[in-house]
Amino acid sequence: MARLVTDYLDETVRRCPDKIAFVDERRSLTFLQLQQEAQKAAMALTEYGWFREPVAVFFEKSVECIAASLGAVYSGNFYSPLDTAMPEKRIEKILAVLEPAAILTDREHAERAEAFAAGIPILIYEDLMQEKAEPKVLSAVMERRIDRDTVSVLFTSGSTGVPKGVIASHRFLLNYNDWYAETFQLDGSQVRGSQAPLYFAISAYTDVFCTIKTGRTTYLLAPQLLMFPRQLLAYLVEKGINTIFWVPSLLGTIA
Repeated sequence: MARLVTDYLDETVRRCPDKIAFVDERRSLTFLQLQQEAQKAAMALTEYGWFREPVAVFFEKSVECIAASLGAVYSGNFYSPLDTAMPEKRIEKILAVLEPAAILTDREHAERAEAFAAGIPILIYEDLMQEKAEPKVLSAVMERRIDRDTVSVLFTSGSTGVPKGVIASHRFLLNYNDWYAETFQLDGSQVRGSQAPLYFAISAYTDVFCTIKTGRTTYLLAPQLLMFPRQLLAYLVEKGINTIFWVPSLLGTIA
């Protein structure tokens, strides 16, 4: 069977299941809990029969967004994050290009998703958490994958007026994160502060996948916190955050 990015999480769960993986303003998930929630979401997608299809993920930056995205991957599909702060016109343009099989969101944002879904099925995260994961079913799905299959499609700013999707495969993400972790000597001892939205490559490719590879803990920083440098720095100290990978404009503001 091909090596896949979900192997990162499976291996880390075997090493340190009860370690905190991701933390947002409302809750945290251990690596085991992250795997469990992702696989529950995957079961629902699998039961619909979708395979190698795009799944739009419409959440705030949260642990649920990460679990839902990984759920799409565990189901043999691929995800594309839609941030709730995006204007609806941009979302509509992305959906026109992506043509997703489904939109995965939470109850808080379901009504807004219905406004732009245009007939695309909407799956509610809280409902999917009532599913029971069947490891044999998911394993059979993953055996049909190859490392050239797509993991995610991140949409650029779209300077031409039409957002363009950038495709990342399993092979690319594995090669990148293996190099990244080795080059910067990253392991489970780091505590990361994630600044960028989850539809940015810096966040999706490194904050998410390097976390599930290395077994470190990553804090998803609230957008409003980034507006107040003194509070932000105090937060970094309070949480013991010792690793960041942020855009120069933000670092310049803090300096």
